[in-house]
Amino acid sequence: MMFPDPRWFLDRPRLLLAALLLGAALFFLPNLADPFVSDDWHHLWIAGHRTQPLLAYFTTNYEGTTSGGSYRPLVNVLWAAVDAAGGGMSLSGRLFGHTAALAAHLLCVALLFLIGRMLVPGRRGTALGALAALFFALMPNHPEAVNWVGAASDPIATAAVLAGLLVYLDARQAARLDWTHLVIPAAAMAVGLAAKETAIVLPVVIGLHALLTLRRPWRASLARGAALLAPLVLVAVAYLLIRFRATGLLYGYYGAERIQTDLMVAARTFLAIPVSQFLAGPARSHLMQALYRGIDTHAETYLLATLVPGLLLLFRARRIVWWLAASFLLAIVPVMQFGLNHLPGRWSDEGERYAYLPSAFGAMLAAWAVIALWKRVHRSRPALIAVCLAVVAVLAGQLAAKNAVWFRASRFAEQVARSWPADAARQVFVYGLPDNLRGVPLWRNGFAQRLEAAGTRPADLRVSDIRTVMDEPHGFQVNDNGQNVFWYGDPDDTFDVVGPTPPDRVATSYGTLLGQPRFAVYALTYRHFASDALAIPEPTRSDAAAAFWTGQGWTIRPLSLPPGEAVQ
Repeated sequence: MMFPDPRWFLDRPRLLLAALLLGAALFFLPNLADPFVSDDWHHLWIAGHRTQPLLAYFTTNYEGTTSGGSYRPLVNVLWAAVDAAGGGMSLSGRLFGHTAALAAHLLCVALLFLIGRMLVPGRRGTALGALAALFFALMPNHPEAVNWVGAASDPIATAAVLAGLLVYLDARQAARLDWTHLVIPAAAMAVGLAAKETAIVLPVVIGLHALLTLRRPWRASLARGAALLAPLVLVAVAYLLIRFRATGLLYGYYGAERIQTDLMVAARTFLAIPVSQFLAGPARSHLMQALYRGIDTHAETYLLATLVPGLLLLFRARRIVWWLAASFLLAIVPVMQFGLNHLPGRWSDEGERYAYLPSAFGAMLAAWAVIALWKRVHRSRPALIAVCLAVVAVLAGQLAAKNAVWFRASRFAEQVARSWPADAARQVFVYGLPDNLRGVPLWRNGFAQRLEAAGTRPADLRVSDIRTVMDEPHGFQVNDNGQNVFWYGDPDDTFDVVGPTPPDRVATSYGTLLGQPRFAVYALTYRHFASDALAIPEPTRSDAAAAFWTGQGWTIRPLSLPPGEAVQ
């Protein structure tokens, strides 16, 4: 089998980059008109009802208050632009929001290509950058960050980190520093931090590279590194102070200012990130189940099996590989912190966006491994090319399949909202609201705001914290003590509640209330996702009703049973 000479492509870097960007964009073009889902509508509601200028959000949380929440003012700017482009009910608004997220993703692809060329001179650098950009563009854990406009903060923050890193690498090679080498990385970091707090890793990644690439004369090399780091440190300090003023939190998320040290959960999170870069769907779910259960019972064996080969490989590796591996680990640290605080021990296709920044360094490591193998094998190079093409084909297939899930799920979410009966009772308690479809968040949030945008929201609407999962089990939760192990959807379709405490609702009570057969549900445990309504509330009006999504449409029933008969 004959393969084209790779040198022809490597000698045309602009053409190669254009091909990479076009290929990366083609996977997401069918999703540009996807309807908004879940949290998108909450952000749109904030954008449409704001009473303060956009600049005010740079001193508050995203809701415009200073009580907890998260500090991501660029998210408010993005949603204000979407609102100005036509809002969530218009095609123009959807196209603008999705195009902005895709543009940030394509910028990350281009920056990885340029960083690879900066790290290594000549054709090898072009090959490194092209492979890194290719792997990154095809990773199947990116659809959530790109297709969900509410998660666009991850591509924006990652693009800012990579832009700052690119200018730093140029400064390391320049004969003398100029103002652009100092200002652009600091400005990029400020933009990244305004999008998401994960950009805080930039000065650490740059500082580590400066230490690992020290050269004679040592004093001059240290001075240059310190000069490049100083603006970034100032930006980081300023950001933490502004963030504290805006939310009352220095490093926490939402209302949690704490650091947990559950090493078992950290190990699960560490494994989930690299696995998500190359596997998706049922294959990933089954592998993660096996890995999590193996860690729970044989933690020491898993630790040795991971660390020992890794350290042996790194021991003989070049310093640049040490830096890439360390940068990958550093990018995971904020994800681990979030996982420890909010998603203990759980694996799900939801949350793939948290792996977006680590995936950039993971793609670079994978590309470096291919380049190293290319140098070592001569007679087997056609076989290596064939293996790489097979890997690319598998990644591309998984990415296309995941984007197709987002295509269908977003339209299903829109169907649920559009089919809402406009003549529903004036006091309505929503139960069985579809929450998730194969990892795509449908209506975990924002449903009331979506009805309001369409003018069909009842005067007194209360969305319960009870949700339905519309497909096969997509995740699980395992506690170290062996208690409260719940599936999102049981194989026998029995009633099920996911939560940190034993459920206080049973199938017979819920089925009696709504007149529906038993089905798998789970209750969200995070206060910022759930409403204050009780699971089985007591109606306060004579026209109160319960609304239940059956899977085909809405069922409205009078809500007249006293709560004592509905809750055990």
